[in-house]
Amino acid sequence: VRGRGDTDISRPEDDPRVGGGGVRGAAEEEDRAALRRGGGRLPQDLHTYGFDLLVSSLTPCNEYFTSLADTTNLIFDSTLKICRISNNKGEFSPKVSGSAVESLVMKYDQAAEILEIDMSVHDTELIFHKIQEFVPDVIVFVGTYQQDVDFVKNLQNKTKIRPQLICVGAAGLDEFWMDVGHSGNLIVGPSQWESSMILDINHGPTLAEVKDNIAEDVVLDYVFMQAYGMGLIIEYCISACKTLNEQVLRQFAETADIETVFGRFKIDPQTGVQVGHRMVLVQWNNGKKYALTGLKGTWIPLGYESS
Repeated sequence: VRGRGDTDISRPEDDPRVGGGGVRGAAEEEDRAALRRGGGRLPQDLHTYGFDLLVSSLTPCNEYFTSLADTTNLIFDSTLKICRISNNKGEFSPKVSGSAVESLVMKYDQAAEILEIDMSVHDTELIFHKIQEFVPDVIVFVGTYQQDVDFVKNLQNKTKIRPQLICVGAAGLDEFWMDVGHSGNLIVGPSQWESSMILDINHGPTLAEVKDNIAEDVVLDYVFMQAYGMGLIIEYCISACKTLNEQVLRQFAETADIETVFGRFKIDPQTGVQVGHRMVLVQWNNGKKYALTGLKGTWIPLGYESS
């Protein structure tokens, strides 16, 4: 793998251009956890360090909750109170949580009142105390996976509030319910891929064909599918270019606009940022995960249960 010119980045942990210490600098514990969830640094951020061959297949983390306002229908008197809790030591957490707040503020404009809490400088008890005092209509919490789980498991015990909407960064993962149990009921989260997505595939196998050709013990979650989808994109580019020349492949990727079983692939030609793939918002309901994006009227406010 090479970046700017002939600079070898096969060992990016030794590259001082990335966060002052390569992967170690760019991916603190919070960022490493973000990368495992399909997040982490924005491609344009890395591009400024000289990684001009970088291409992303994932929705940028500052767009995770972009469709939140369109998929929910919040009811409030005069002010929508939003509590945003993030870890401002990293990049992933504030950008993901910020996308949720921005979506709601754009819809409700001056009606929104926002309480921002930085979990990196406040202990857990103080965070819950601030939430209790604020009495929010909406809570947005994005930390590491374990922080997300602990927050959800303790929220009902530590506070007596009942917001309409709780958004948690880790709630898009399949294992989320296994770790939080019924405490995660009706919580909303972002997912890069869901099997219920309606796709117009024009390259590669269908989901049914993928299932027929993998081992039975392979879990078809979005962590697997994003890797599989990227493999299809690489295959598409190499087949079209008939070369492994990095510059030729990068230039061709600029023109690619295809839809695989993972979703659409289309990048910004200058930065390599993904602009075609869309995040799916999901909601947990009694142990099952339901896609909200693109389906009107399916969101259930907290305090209500489906029949």
